[in-house]
Amino acid sequence: MRRFVLAMTVMAITFTFAFSDTINVGIVKVDGDKITYKKATFNKDTKKVEYGDAVVATVKSDAKITKGGKKGAPGADVEGGLKNEVFTSAKDDAPVGATLTTPDGDPKTVTAIAVKGKKKMQ
Repeated sequence: MRRFVLAMTVMAITFTFAFSDTINVGIVKVDGDKITYKKATFNKDTKKVEYGDAVVATVKSDAKITKGGKKGAPGADVEGGLKNEVFTSAKDDAPVGATLTTPDGDPKTVTAIAVKGKKKMQ
């Protein structure tokens, strides 16, 4: 019975990761549980990050909001979540770099946010 439960748990975790996407973005606005972000891509020729069109997405109430960890290690939780100063100070000309996790490729729903960069989180 233990092996069966363990196998089902591993399978559930595998499907969770298999059916979610991660997107590198610049968050430009936060309004309650809605964020406006632009998809970020690195241009190898100019060696700069370029941003796409703005997308408005809803952040789920149980979303995990963290400061990105080192080399795949989980980061520390962001105190205050979307109300933290790092998000409230986001602007179109100074976006907050982050990696978003979306379920099954739905860019309008966010289940996790990992903030990148060296801004101090208070």
